[in-house]
Amino acid sequence: MRGAGGYLVALGSGIVLSFAFPEPDLWWLAWVSIAPLLLVASARSFGRGFSLGLVYGAGFFGTLLVWISIVGWAAWGVLVVVEALFIALFAGVWGMVSGAYPRGAVRIVAAPVLWVAAESLRAIVPVGGFTWGQLAQSQHDLPWMLRPAALGGGWTISFLVVALNAALLEVVWSARARRWRTCAACAAVAVASLALPALVSPQDATGDRVRIAIVQGNVPRDFTGSFAAKELAILDSHARETEALSGEDVDLVVWPESAVGVDIERDPEVARTVAAAARDVGAPMIVGGNLDVDDEHYKVM
Repeated sequence: MRGAGGYLVALGSGIVLSFAFPEPDLWWLAWVSIAPLLLVASARSFGRGFSLGLVYGAGFFGTLLVWISIVGWAAWGVLVVVEALFIALFAGVWGMVSGAYPRGAVRIVAAPVLWVAAESLRAIVPVGGFTWGQLAQSQHDLPWMLRPAALGGGWTISFLVVALNAALLEVVWSARARRWRTCAACAAVAVASLALPALVSPQDATGDRVRIAIVQGNVPRDFTGSFAAKELAILDSHARETEALSGEDVDLVVWPESAVGVDIERDPEVARTVAAAARDVGAPMIVGGNLDVDDEHYKVM
């Protein structure tokens, strides 16, 4: 597909992929929404594939990470562009590889290898990487699909999802060319991409079982108080939810990142609130908190 049409397909399918993630958690969209990018970027120059991938990535990350706008639209825009560059790199290389190797088998393997390489790269750069939007996260509601993660982590899931997309695209291409044997073989690969995970034996944990309570205390996004008041409201919300667990058989309580936004080491009242919550539930706690570095900086612990 040439001209602006290819970019519209890339943008739309990138947005569709974001819907496979929480929320709305339409996990099956991940099985088909990468194929359009593979289609429009196939057998293209690096530059054309790169630009198509950049548009796809902008649609995907722009929608998936829209919540970053609470920090500011500038922060959202910078993050979207940086993350989209990795998909652009994938699509640019895919364009060259798919043109050099027109056979279905090579393309079905090349697409997931390149995608996993891009995901791996953006998990470590820049500044320690950013892992939101890895394909494995879209499959979290499918325990059988997650089993291969025991063999190679989330990359294994990403490989299978992209291989499925590539195989489905090859099925369409082969059918249009009336290469029925190739079509059948590619269809078998597509089925295998979904069937093989179920054949991996579930991994059972050993040792004693523990019961962990994950506490997520929220405040409304339109909270109108000061920054300090908001941080205290978040703390109080977590404390109340934890106190509600009193009498439950809980071995450990976990509060998420920045649950304690005021330095617990500098504010005795905050320290007392956290300690009281731990006493009420009768269990040790892991608390995500912010510790002051100086008057203008803090670190997340």
